[in-house]
Parts: sequence; C-alpha cells; structure tokens
Amino acid sequence: MEDNSKIRVMVIDEQPFFRAGVAQALSDNNFEILPTDTRKDPLEQVESKMPDVVLLGSDLIAYSGLDLGRRIVRTFPNTKVIILSPNPNDTELFECIRTAAVACLKKSSTAEELVETIRRANRGEYPINESLMSSPNLAKQVLAQFQDVSMLGKDASNFVTPLTNREKQILTLIANGNTNKQIANNLEISEQTIKNHVSAILRKLNANDRAHAVVVAIRCGLINI
Repeated sequence: MEDNSKIRVMVIDEQPFFRAGVAQALSDNNFEILPTDTRKDPLEQVESKMPDVVLLGSDLIAYSGLDLGRRIVRTFPNTKVIILSPNPNDTELFECIRTAAVACLKKSSTAEELVETIRRANRGEYPINESLMSSPNLAKQVLAQFQDVSMLGKDASNFVTPLTNREKQILTLIANGNTNKQIANNLEISEQTIKNHVSAILRKLNANDRAHAVVVAIRCGLINI
C-alpha cells in the first residue's frame, strides 16, 4: 500500500552523482524521491508528478535554474522550491527571494540540514526569510528593488492599503518565522482563517509572497521586528 504521508521530492540537477547523493541522503527519512529525466522538459515532469518539494540546482546548463524556479512557483503554487547553489552569496540569495523560493542551500550542506529544510518547507515555513533578516546588505537589496513608483516610491504609504491590527499581528508573526499552523495555534483561530488573512495582506501590500510582504511592511513602518 502506498504511504501517502511521505514527502514527495523531485531533484532537478544535471549532475547524476549529485542527484544520487541527494537520493541517498533522503532514503531513510520518509521521503519519496521522484525520478527525473534530464533530457525532458522539467516543467512537464513537475506537472506529471506534482512533487511537494523541488530541489533545484541553480547552476543548470540547459536552463537558468532561478528562472526555472520562478516558473515552477508561478505554475504550481503548491510545490515548494528549494534552490541548491554551489556557493550562494547575497546577490544569489536576493535572486532566490525574487523567485519566491522557500530556501536556498549550499550544495555542500549536510544531509541533516537538507532533511530539516525540506521538512520545514513542506510544513509551509520559509527558511529563506532568516537569510533576509540576518543580512543587512541583503535586506537593503530587497528594499531597493521596491523603490520604484509602482511599489513604494518616495512615500511608501501612498502605494499600500492600511492593514488591520489583526493583519499586522499576523504579519509580525510571519516575519518572526512562524508557519500558518503555528500562528493559528498562537491566536487560537483556524488555519484557514490565517490563510485568508495572508491573502488579504498580500493583496493590500501589492506583495508577490510572504517575504516581499514583510519587507514592504517594514519599509512602510507598518510593523516592527
């Protein structure tokens, strides 16, 4: 009988030894590793297998890894993308945030780090937010991205809709790394209600994703962390 509790993981990388190493690292941790064929369109493979998490190499030759990640996120919003990079710096982390990837790891990360990051991503967490909060230079890059008139302009408050006190509370909890489930437990309301609030927050702040919403809210002075 198929175990539906397993996290379905797809590894998209052109290095067969790396793919085999990842599969071995995940073999005993309740994951289902979905087969991939580097000769076929990766988007078609994601669509046919619908993984919970995609581990995506940033250094692909046939495709731009980050562009492919962006397309996966936009086309399959229920699939979480984790970027795997040989040596991610602030510039690459910034690009990963723009793709709405949930995390970016070094390819040299330990099996334990990879397993924990996949599990967190599958729970709805965004480990990449921790990179944003821990790097002032990266935060400046993200803020600069939204300085144009369509996003923030000189008076940021003119380009966003005010948040309710509850929405500010939820966004602050998001900024501190909480999942929807954790926020729901904290506030003693349903997880679906939290999802509805998050959708409203993204809409009001013209934000692409949770990390973007946090940055916009901080820039506008709507929350403090």
